[in-house]
Amino acid sequence: MRREGNNPLTEFTVSSVLCACASKCDVLTSKQLHCFSIKNSMDENVFVGTALLDVYSKSGFVHDIKDKVHTFMAGERKHPRIMEILLELDRLMEETKKRGVYKPDAGYELHDVEQGKKLELLKHHSEKLAVCFGLMSLPEGIPIRIMKNLRICGDCHSFMKSVSSVESREIIVRDTNRFHHFWNGHCSCNDFW
Repeated sequence: MRREGNNPLTEFTVSSVLCACASKCDVLTSKQLHCFSIKNSMDENVFVGTALLDVYSKSGFVHDIKDKVHTFMAGERKHPRIMEILLELDRLMEETKKRGVYKPDAGYELHDVEQGKKLELLKHHSEKLAVCFGLMSLPEGIPIRIMKNLRICGDCHSFMKSVSSVESREIIVRDTNRFHHFWNGHCSCNDFW
């Protein structure tokens, strides 16, 4: 098709083929598609970028994405910039509460501890730390991409919607069920996840 002048490779098809490459650990085809996506200005596309991240991580080529991927766990304390991240988290919590777009919901924290401790545990969920780091590290206008190995909790979902509104930033969270695209206080899942 390409020889005949038709270019069937859109961002959608490239990301779909990359997902297939990830499931088969096909690094050669993935790298060719990565080059193609750069030449055709597709590498900044949310779907293509996330698919590239997925294929490189599943194929064991994490060194290809070194310094571009950071890992956070709930209650993280070992990241070299953790103090800055926690300050940014405090700032975001205050700003979203002040604007009335976010109120922590301790009902999502399942530990059998007192209410104040539940709110503290809830505050330090990994995706909240990751979004703060993204805001600190990425230039304005670049989407923040977060991959989770668990389903996003309702409180973090509300927080991401609030942050996307307050910071005017696109946030993409891939959890075990779907991609959540947060923008301007809304999520692509329409709060059905």
